[in-house]
Amino acid sequence: MKTTELRQFTISNVKSYDFNNYFQNKISFSLSYLDDESENEIKFCTGFSSCRAYITDSIRTIILNKRCTGDAHTFNLQNNIGIRLSRFLLSVKNKVEKDHLLYCIRIINYYNEISNFPKFKLIGYSKYKDATIFFIKIPMIYKNNPHLFSLFTLLLRVLNNCDPVDLEQIKNIDDLESYLCENKKTINDINSASDTNHIFTNNNYKKFKFIFKDYKKLFASFGKKKLFPSHVGYDFHNTGGIFSLSIGETSNKKLNERSKKFFSKIGEKT
Repeated sequence: MKTTELRQFTISNVKSYDFNNYFQNKISFSLSYLDDESENEIKFCTGFSSCRAYITDSIRTIILNKRCTGDAHTFNLQNNIGIRLSRFLLSVKNKVEKDHLLYCIRIINYYNEISNFPKFKLIGYSKYKDATIFFIKIPMIYKNNPHLFSLFTLLLRVLNNCDPVDLEQIKNIDDLESYLCENKKTINDINSASDTNHIFTNNNYKKFKFIFKDYKKLFASFGKKKLFPSHVGYDFHNTGGIFSLSIGETSNKKLNERSKKFFSKIGEKT
């Protein structure tokens, strides 16, 4: 892989959050942004968690401008007044290496090419004690859709546990699907049961590309406040993800009806 030089950022509010989260052996996620007053200082606005839904809960709070009952994230609106959603970065740490992360992002970006969506980009890193924290620029289309964001974090977590030598050989989505199919047992052995369930149940990994091919049809008329609803409370934590979309059990009744019809037709093709 071509050498990629990354900017090194400093963390301006290191005392505000606990960076030594409870799962040191899993990739963990957080939200952060570049400080207005400096081009080199990162401010964190959530703690780290290995839970993927933790981030979509936080984004929901930002979009709705209120915290929903039971959400477990640490995002505080009062501490981040006036920060636009477009500015937030995804921070990742624990068991993450730069080149490996770049392979993962490159592969996930193959999906974005289908719909000409903007791509994820690794923009920099920070050092804190013995940890390296990486910062990823997130396309707005993902910030406005919890199911897409869930798909990104799912693929990132699973691919980050795969052999980077294998990932280097993946040049397109067909290669990725073949790799997942041929290495299902190994991937099951090295990832959590929930992650592999979300990848392999009903051959979901073969369906992901169709979400991008027919994105407009699948999500037509569903604005971000319909996709990040407030009325479901903590249930959104379990119904805002890619697996909920694939089985038609999201927080939106009309989307459920559409997704069940959509994925039933996809099932005939795969």
